[in-house]
Amino acid sequence: MSTEGEKAGVRWRRVLSAKFLGIVLVETLIAGFVICCQDTKWYWWTGLAMYIFSFLAAWTIGLYLLVFPVVLWLLALARSLGWITRAWHYVPVIILGLTVWYLSVMYVDDAWLFLPFMPLVWLLS
Repeated sequence: MSTEGEKAGVRWRRVLSAKFLGIVLVETLIAGFVICCQDTKWYWWTGLAMYIFSFLAAWTIGLYLLVFPVVLWLLALARSLGWITRAWHYVPVIILGLTVWYLSVMYVDDAWLFLPFMPLVWLLS
């Protein structure tokens, strides 16, 4: 027999996973729209907005959401430097972004990943 606490934990995980999937879907749609609009400044601004949102969600799913700012910022950098001239040039940059995100999430502490927000955290704690 399961206890009441275990049932609550299962419910919480279901809500959290549904929320995570919803947020990932929304951020994927936003990132797809920004990539389709072909304007580099929107890559930078959307990456910044998603970075801030990732910090706000850092206590639950924030590290997983960091993939979007990392990929968008690398795409913005590549487009700004003129490295992306054809549609297939997006693929290696996205793969590099996913690799950078994975390595940073696995081997870099959260305090370093969200360093610009640390004075705010120290002020509020």
